[in-house]
Amino acid sequence: MKITIHKETLYIISIILYALGTALSVVANLGASVYSPSALALSYAISNALPTSWGKGISHIIGSQPFSEIIIYACFLVMFCIVIRKFRPAFLLSFLTTFIYAVILYAFQWIPAFWPDINHNYPLYLRIILLLLSICCLPTSVALFFKGYLYPPTIFLVQKGLVAHYHIKKSWIIVLMFDITFMLVSIFIIYGIYQDWQFWNYHLSYGTLLNVILSGPIVGLVMSFIDKYVELKTFFPKLEEKLEIEKQKGY
Repeated sequence: MKITIHKETLYIISIILYALGTALSVVANLGASVYSPSALALSYAISNALPTSWGKGISHIIGSQPFSEIIIYACFLVMFCIVIRKFRPAFLLSFLTTFIYAVILYAFQWIPAFWPDINHNYPLYLRIILLLLSICCLPTSVALFFKGYLYPPTIFLVQKGLVAHYHIKKSWIIVLMFDITFMLVSIFIIYGIYQDWQFWNYHLSYGTLLNVILSGPIVGLVMSFIDKYVELKTFFPKLEEKLEIEKQKGY
């Protein structure tokens, strides 16, 4: 007997898990998720470059990790469109999801338990637990996004689009390859900003590598579990049909 879950519910859960997993990976301070180090490095650079005359509220938002992730994801959307030689307005729906994710991540990072000056006092065993929790949350959110019809955050749209564009049957392979590529790119982004090869000082460490290694297989396991034990339905069949028709136009 299968569990019935609506795709819209999966969409909400996946965004929350993605934001929570990202926040946990940063607070663990053992190597952030593969998409976070470049955003963190950029946020530090922006914070240092902002004039002191700006208000603390505006400076905190513009110099935050979520704001930097929006910038980086926008760049990835542009590069994705160049690679597949196509742009469709529906792609912007993924950017809307990215914005929602960024707002939720910003809200999580307002919680005192996620403040840098507090998490540095966490014992090592607790930081390891937080890292492992983040490694569970992040690929699970990717798998849930893959099973829905609503557009995922831009970074996952790119992954899903590459799977569809190149007709790859095992999507977790793309996830693994994409994560490895992004990790390598992050090293050069960090160097470009700080002129420093000590990338482990900017949340890119062995925890990040562990996330990369485990992410693909966990995505595959979660998707297999959903296929076997979950019956997916929708609250808005007409919206799903419309978006699916849009997706059939091809990436």
